[in-house]
Amino acid sequence: MDALEQLLADARAGKFAPPGTKRRRGQIHIASLPKPMLRSNNEALEERAAILEFDAGLSREETDFLAPTCIFWKVDTMQQDELLPPETVPGNAQETVSGNATRPLVAKPQTVPDTATNGPTPAHTLLEQAGVKVVPVRTQAHAADVVTALCALPDNATLWGLDIETTPRPEWRKDTKAGLCPHKATIRTVQVYPGGGECFVFDVGTVGLSLLEPLWHRPMVAHNAVFELKFLLHTGANPARLDCTLLQANAMHGTRPSLADLSAAVLGWKLDKVLQLSDFGGELSQAQFDYAALDAVAAFKLAQVQAPALGERAQCYGLMRDAQKAIARLELAGCPFDVEAHGRLMAQWRTTAEAARYELDGLMSGVNPDSPQQLSKWLAGNLPADVMAAWPRTAGGSLSTDADTLTGVTLPALEPLARYKTARKLLSTYGTGYAAHINPVTARLHPSFLLGGTATGRLACRTPNIQNPPRGADFRALFAPAPGRVFVVADYSQIELRVAAIVSGDVAMLAAYVAGEDLHRKTAGAVLKKEPDAVTKGERQMAKAVNFGLLFGQGTKGLQRYAQATYGVTMSLSEADKARRAFFHAYPGLSAWQTETRKAAERAGQVRTPGGRVRQLEGKGLATECLNTPVQGGAAEALLAALALLEPRLEALGAVLVNVVHDELVVECNADNAAEVSQAVETAMVAGFVAIFPDGSTRDLVEALSGPNWAAAKG
Repeated sequence: MDALEQLLADARAGKFAPPGTKRRRGQIHIASLPKPMLRSNNEALEERAAILEFDAGLSREETDFLAPTCIFWKVDTMQQDELLPPETVPGNAQETVSGNATRPLVAKPQTVPDTATNGPTPAHTLLEQAGVKVVPVRTQAHAADVVTALCALPDNATLWGLDIETTPRPEWRKDTKAGLCPHKATIRTVQVYPGGGECFVFDVGTVGLSLLEPLWHRPMVAHNAVFELKFLLHTGANPARLDCTLLQANAMHGTRPSLADLSAAVLGWKLDKVLQLSDFGGELSQAQFDYAALDAVAAFKLAQVQAPALGERAQCYGLMRDAQKAIARLELAGCPFDVEAHGRLMAQWRTTAEAARYELDGLMSGVNPDSPQQLSKWLAGNLPADVMAAWPRTAGGSLSTDADTLTGVTLPALEPLARYKTARKLLSTYGTGYAAHINPVTARLHPSFLLGGTATGRLACRTPNIQNPPRGADFRALFAPAPGRVFVVADYSQIELRVAAIVSGDVAMLAAYVAGEDLHRKTAGAVLKKEPDAVTKGERQMAKAVNFGLLFGQGTKGLQRYAQATYGVTMSLSEADKARRAFFHAYPGLSAWQTETRKAAERAGQVRTPGGRVRQLEGKGLATECLNTPVQGGAAEALLAALALLEPRLEALGAVLVNVVHDELVVECNADNAAEVSQAVETAMVAGFVAIFPDGSTRDLVEALSGPNWAAAKG
């Protein structure tokens, strides 16, 4: 029995149960555990549990229990283990919260420390040390008295600590994730801590929520407050202001820490989360009341420390805080998705993949196109020398073989390979696993949108990611509301170029937007030495590649690859070099800004967005990240401001936000109300832009269109 199997056996036997808790019983399956290590990230226990759940195939209950028994390590290229710094935050290859992608991580089982000295501290102990008494509120009469007393407290802008505990509805009790979904679970307790010596835990199962309505007029703070907001909004409760300690930490450090990790770092508290898995559907024990209360107390105390420390990052935090309600309503509403049409589209992808594979079997003499090693070797032996010289390579030096690299390849021999790779990627990324996220209660997708989820401040989206659909109208058309409803789709026109013009102060770019000129045509004219009005559609497409490629500091080879892969524009190296020189000659202010920004970032090791987000920079990515962060971050901040302004207006119009895609909003509404909703969305988006860029030109800034599905509405 290896160490990991021994760990699971010990956990099954209950050896790691904290003193005074009931030992778990039941079978834990280990057959699906990969050998010899589990890939993972070092962050919150809940994130560790998610890693074990998805990589090891365990249930959520099992993984939540096992997560504390693993610590997480980083392995370098010499296979020497190094403890991962606690501030490292998981991210993705394109954009991570910390701003730097980390090396692969592995989880190593460890002997669990003695909980009496090194483990989590029981909730009642921490509460006693903090001088806080837990007051369970189990009857309506008691609840009315407590609410009256709380409302009589001075309204001195102190943020009261807030937390909720949920319990699955009876029909969803076997769903281990039901407690996270407002459509499958209900609020069982609401805990409010106004400071001082008492924390009140309302048993909603016996008291109800209506008596608590007067409390929602007081400013409160929770950790990961979008979760509380979703459940409260679903019941009809509407807190006037809800701050968030997670977002405070994000504004200051760029991370999204769990409550346990943040409490340990800021308060020195080791929260015991074992009771998170306990049954909150029956009669509640005092231990459960204590557990519930502690999260509200922790949020209060964290805010007391973090809020005054925000300083110049208060604007960054405020933008996220004020957008929370829009995000909560977005996640709660979900997005309609045509499952039947999706099934037909998947069948087409399979047919394409099978036909291309048949062609490849004859073309590649037994080479497996799904094997990067075999395919890279085949490419090296068959590509023309000039093509191979410009071909993208992996970090290990092999020829890249992914679908993105093959997209737009013009060599006839590689055309079936590109078709095969593209179809396989569509099936793996947007196939059955994508539709599996449909909520059985609402028959809609309910992805999570993470405020501060990327290093630039853009929203991140997961389970599933609906921000990044495949190119083409077929897939977007799957997002379609019911008959009688339509989508209103509004986006910022050339928002990144507009923001770059403002932050760089480039005179030519600014003048173009004031005059209502198309910057893509202007750039094409500069590159091709012709009047913008004479630029063809294909030439404008070339200019889009030049504008967006060079905006963030691409070199000649990078521009050549980007133009081909993203816009299908073929450029020789000499043509790419000519376009690059013409671009910076046309926009000297942008060129000077890029140079100065790089120098400043190298000196300070950081860069700022217009809204005050600070991104720490280091390593080879600095030259690009210091340019894209102010631009993408500024655009994201304008959209956050717009979301806060739009949310109450949409509610009044009976419309719901169903997607946010960086510079684009998708709103569902009644067909006969589309014009009014379009006007409301445009107004909010313009106002959000002006809130961040008060001197920016708003001419032709936003366009809103409507249609029966996402593809049709985009035009």
